[in-house]
Amino acid sequence: MISININIDGLPVHKSSKFQLWPILCNVHEFPYLQALPIGIFYGKSKPTDVNEFLTPFVDEIIPCLENGIVVNDHTISIKLRCFICDSPARAFVKGVVNFNGKDGCLKCTINGEYSYLSRTVVFPSLHCPLRTDAIFRRKGYGKHHTTQESPLQRIPGLDMIKDFVVADPLHLLELGVMKRLLTGWQVGNLGYTGKFSSHHIQRLSAAIESIKLPKEKFIEEFIRIYGEQYITSNIHNLEHIVGDVNQFGSLYTISAYPFESYLFQIKNLVRQGNNCLEQVVNRMLERNAIHERGDKMSENITPKIIRRGSYVRCEIKNEFMISNSFKDAWFLTKNLEIVKMIDATTDCNGGITLHGCPVQNYSNFFELPIRSSCLYIFLVKLFLKSGKTYNINDITCKFVAVPYTQNTIVLLPLLHTICAG
Repeated sequence: MISININIDGLPVHKSSKFQLWPILCNVHEFPYLQALPIGIFYGKSKPTDVNEFLTPFVDEIIPCLENGIVVNDHTISIKLRCFICDSPARAFVKGVVNFNGKDGCLKCTINGEYSYLSRTVVFPSLHCPLRTDAIFRRKGYGKHHTTQESPLQRIPGLDMIKDFVVADPLHLLELGVMKRLLTGWQVGNLGYTGKFSSHHIQRLSAAIESIKLPKEKFIEEFIRIYGEQYITSNIHNLEHIVGDVNQFGSLYTISAYPFESYLFQIKNLVRQGNNCLEQVVNRMLERNAIHERGDKMSENITPKIIRRGSYVRCEIKNEFMISNSFKDAWFLTKNLEIVKMIDATTDCNGGITLHGCPVQNYSNFFELPIRSSCLYIFLVKLFLKSGKTYNINDITCKFVAVPYTQNTIVLLPLLHTICAG
């Protein structure tokens, strides 16, 4: 079984026009290194006006996939819809509820917001309000929380209309939401302070943030104490629901919109001019797929070979992956976690290739925080080598790029397209 995350978001095409693309994207939870995949794309002068017209084709196609799975190479793979990861406006639109800045705009609980004349926005100062439930939502039991349009997503079997819509997306809630609000508030003085921070204050604040430790107190309660209830906006309130989303789905990075935002940027770069934008995107996608298919076929037909020019030796392992005895191209990691510098390569009587190389005597993590660099195949290596050994090309985990660091050390960075290429 594989679990898929769904993302729906708007993408302005040009700064000088109101035309927008609204892609429906997905990615596979079990394979986070795979980029997002497009399911469908809407194009118009504004966001879709009718949620049923926009989402019904998607719902009609995904229901059979969830019920019957998909067949790949004669194997049936079960599909599970894990969650929807969207920003606040898109979440409200696809669910058919009032916007996030409405008084009944919280997707997770029944808090009723109130308008603040000080901050000129709707605020949500109450804590620990009763949570919404899927059953009450489906019978439209939350009054003004619902709009006149009922979302076709309710037809999807097993979908919880409350729990399966993530609000704890780190990109929109934490980085671009709460943290950006605090930083701009501190800098320009619109969090209840008079005036704005000087450059000296900003430098002191930067130094303090670098050494900060997470407080034991609850953030929202401290926020109210320091800044007042008039600044408890939707983003600040949604911090209360992070624990619920993490308990439901796991680590925050697994419910992040970053992979989808990255793919949206790629889609936008496919548009070259103002006319026929959707056709441009589709054509460029088809061209890319054709190129990748040709590349895969070429890769399948490439037989590893050795090329010699004097003392220079190069081993071509597959398409876009070669290793040589020149310093910059000589480094690779084995499946036994040996870091090796290639010295030579030979073929046996059966045409098999043997690499001759010297493993390094000592290597370590280049950094320890936020995670050990070795988890990313990044190492600090001292240039002292052991005696030579032989290796099969299938022993290679990845090839490295060597970056000089000090006189006797280098930093090795993995070439991503070579990982497990052997």
